[in-house]
Amino acid sequence: TMARIMGSASEGKGSTNMLLGVCVCVASLLCGSLNLALAGVLGETKLNVYDTVAYMAIPATLFLLPIAMFVQKPVPGEWPKV
Repeated sequence: TMARIMGSASEGKGSTNMLLGVCVCVASLLCGSLNLALAGVLGETKLNVYDTVAYMAIPATLFLLPIAMFVQKPVPGEWPKV
């Protein structure tokens, strides 16, 4: 991966996108391990299904909300003009 990043440095934007992709993959691995750790802890307590969903959904929503609100995403066609 580092060879591709260094090799595409002359292209400009490609290396930035690849570095972002690597960071997202690492963050995904960390979040997956955190999910397993929380599932192990929450599995020991006798929570019902709805409590478990609430404990996982609220932190996920709070974590993803700034990304959804403040990162601009390109839209195809005439939608940007609407």
